[in-house]
Amino acid sequence: MKQSARPCPDCGRPNGPRFKRCMYCSAELGPVAADNTADGSGSRSALAELAASDLSLEEFAAQAMAAVAVEEVERRRDEPPVDGSTSGDALTSPAKGRRESERLPDEGSEGASQPAGSWDDFDLEAELGRGRGPFGPRDASMRLMLVPSSSYGAGGDKLRARLAQLLSVDLYTAGAHLRRSWPSFLDAPDDPDRGLVLLDALEEAGFRVLCVQGREWVAQHLPLSVTAMNSEGAPGAWRFLSEDGEAHDVRSEDLSWAALGEITEDGQERPSSQERNRWGVAPRPASGVLDRSSGSYVLLDLCRHSSTRPLRIRTDQFDFSCLGTGRSLAAAVNLKSLLEMLRPPSGPPLTVDTAFRRLPRLPPRPGLVAQAGNRARMLSREAEFSEYVSLINMVQHGID
Repeated sequence: MKQSARPCPDCGRPNGPRFKRCMYCSAELGPVAADNTADGSGSRSALAELAASDLSLEEFAAQAMAAVAVEEVERRRDEPPVDGSTSGDALTSPAKGRRESERLPDEGSEGASQPAGSWDDFDLEAELGRGRGPFGPRDASMRLMLVPSSSYGAGGDKLRARLAQLLSVDLYTAGAHLRRSWPSFLDAPDDPDRGLVLLDALEEAGFRVLCVQGREWVAQHLPLSVTAMNSEGAPGAWRFLSEDGEAHDVRSEDLSWAALGEITEDGQERPSSQERNRWGVAPRPASGVLDRSSGSYVLLDLCRHSSTRPLRIRTDQFDFSCLGTGRSLAAAVNLKSLLEMLRPPSGPPLTVDTAFRRLPRLPPRPGLVAQAGNRARMLSREAEFSEYVSLINMVQHGID
């Protein structure tokens, strides 16, 4: 009797009639129905399998090769260790084993040991102290950054030439530093004395320079994540609540400025096509995408005069019930209403910095990719936003 493709009980995708495991998600397909051939042996040739299915030759061949690969992985996983070696997926070539044992110094012992797709174990403080971001090497003992200023335009070519001379760069690069609306990384001197000399020369020439030393500044500028807000009764008095119930009482007059940053999935990590296949089933997203933190979200950091640690609102984890009837299904509308609500009773509205959207996106560290899988780019981007807000906040608080 002719057999059609069997759907997977887990993902619903069709497989060949004789497959034991789903070629897409490796789920068990259950026992194969008995189908005796003319000789009564119960075995079927590849041509008989093809004839009994509704698949084309190309699709049948692709599924057959996938099934063989799955069975080979299962066989290796079940084999006992040989000569002290590990079994299963650890059966790799000597070159791969050497790469795994010789981790990069900045990856530590945590990153590579975490399962792909992990999110909750992400350590923002640790991430801001290793690797390289848009603002230079994070583990450098000293970093010099040019602070944006509207006064640079008045200096014209003379100021650009002076910056190029001090940094030993071309005029185009010097001009790019001066035009940026975010802190621009200039140098990370290995010799602190040489760095201080360069810092004095830059400030004497009329440049605003931020000197970031070591990693100690990170802990003092980490954001405080809040998930809800309610009024304290008095005008302009608010209480923000974190996920663990910790309260942060804030007055509107204490808010100095805010920063917006949209964290989006990288285009290469999204499914390359949304077309349906011949069975009407849409391609399944890549592993790690379907979790509680999937999709894009917006971060709003509320910076305060009284603290160097901003209050962080994440749109997909914040309860906007405080908006009452003004609550919307659109995150952008909710944020706008929230900022209007936080406006001081007397005074101008809160200044909102949106320059982060123009900040270049860098590839994530290999260690972060091993830890978070497809989420690594979003986690890396969130770290970049945190570093951006911290640096601007350091300038606002006059910290050098």
